Amino acid sequence: MGSADAPVRQSVAPATDRAQAALAPVPVVPHKVADPRPPATFDAAVEHTADPCTALAEPMVPEGYEQLTTAGITVAWNPTVQTDHVSFRPLSTAHLIAGVLEEAAQLTGTDRRAHLTVIVDVSLEDFRARMRVPAGVRGFYNGGEVRLPSGPSDLRMNLSTLRHEIMHAQIHATVGCVPRWLHEGLATYFGGVPPVKEWFAMLRSGEPFDIATLHDPTVFDPVHPGAARMYGVAAAMVVYIVQEGGGEHALPVVVRAAKAVDQRGRRRIASSQLWHALYPGAGYREVLDRLAERIFGMPRGPRLEHVFRGPICCMGRSNVSALSCWTAQPLGSESTWRDETSVPGAMCRTHW
Repeated sequence: MGSADAPVRQSVAPATDRAQAALAPVPVVPHKVADPRPPATFDAAVEHTADPCTALAEPMVPEGYEQLTTAGITVAWNPTVQTDHVSFRPLSTAHLIAGVLEEAAQLTGTDRRAHLTVIVDVSLEDFRARMRVPAGVRGFYNGGEVRLPSGPSDLRMNLSTLRHEIMHAQIHATVGCVPRWLHEGLATYFGGVPPVKEWFAMLRSGEPFDIATLHDPTVFDPVHPGAARMYGVAAAMVVYIVQEGGGEHALPVVVRAAKAVDQRGRRRIASSQLWHALYPGAGYREVLDRLAERIFGMPRGPRLEHVFRGPICCMGRSNVSALSCWTAQPLGSESTWRDETSVPGAMCRTHW
């Protein structure tokens, strides 16, 4: 008999109080069915994550996929993944996923989800054909499992996408019904790769934006024409929380506030409702100012406008918390080059 942790292979705070007080007068609409709420029908053709306001679903492993379970993680994969020149390593992958899931729990101040299934398809083409996902989508969490395509790397999957979807799975299982800006903002922040292009567009234009717009879950659907902007705003709001709170320890406070309201009322919180309860008087303009300070070390204004008129170098582009950008001297006729004088090296472009 093996141990319980042995792999099994198969064939197939104050801010919280403010938020609760501000949200208390809102009438609660009773749910029509008894908890646990049934899982919603998930369609990968129009969305990349399950509604966190629904119950967890049972993972559905495709017939013929191999499985390995260890440390509460089940990895299922298409056996033909093994035929590539880089072998798929399910045991290493399972332990990697367990570590990432533990990170997600620590960042949000929640208990680690007890079990998670991750299914790896043979290729991006096969993944898109099977799941009918739109171009640009490289993974999803459907309420029962995380699903990803295999890729040409030692990990055999995109680590940023894996982290993004694992955060969705962690929030769904341990927090529940949260505003979509918090759900997507935390996942983007945790995923690592910052939406630099969208953030720069937001900072350049400074055009007004109503945070209440984020209350509609469909605006985050990959097929929505404004989805990129919505993800950018949601991630910037999380950056604001970190900056305003003096570090990532501010994130569990917001998560607890959202969870307390969900446990009391079993209802979706309006995007602007929780935000303004936690940060009264802070709107989109303040979010942009914090974002500019975080990336460029200065608020929006004439100095930042001058920076945007020339080439810009950025380092730490694989981690939101490490991203830093500054104005650069043009380098001949090249439009893209690396600044090796910075540590780590920075990517410089005349147009971002």
